[in-house]
Amino acid sequence: MRPVVVVFAGEYNVNSKARLHRELGRLSTKPQLVLDFSEVTYVDSTCVAELMRMEQRRMVAGFGNTIIVTQTAVLLRIFNVLALDRIFRVVPSMNDVAGADEGLHVEYAFCGEDASARVPQDYEKARFGSAESVSGSARAASR
Repeated sequence: MRPVVVVFAGEYNVNSKARLHRELGRLSTKPQLVLDFSEVTYVDSTCVAELMRMEQRRMVAGFGNTIIVTQTAVLLRIFNVLALDRIFRVVPSMNDVAGADEGLHVEYAFCGEDASARVPQDYEKARFGSAESVSGSARAASR
């Protein structure tokens, strides 16, 4: 089974909590899950709580740890201070995701509150070097 990569972008705060709750609830059923937060600029405590709820449901289902891809300093600091890097597997790039060379299923989540946030149009090429190893999602959300 190929890992599912879900791409997020922008700022996630209390205003996006309800949408994030629904999105993460749906994702809690994915056995191999990668959340690409490379384009996420901030998450507040309400969103951290939603991430924790999702991971708890995944653990109960017997799934492995969710992988979160980010190099954003503010996110790394939040994850470190809250010890979330012990709950999630935090990696700096998609190159560090096992199975990435065998093909991934990529989906796009809704963009957060930052109106300027956008997933790069050439996401697959930027993250993987080519789009050949990636199958897109029929659920391409707002970019």
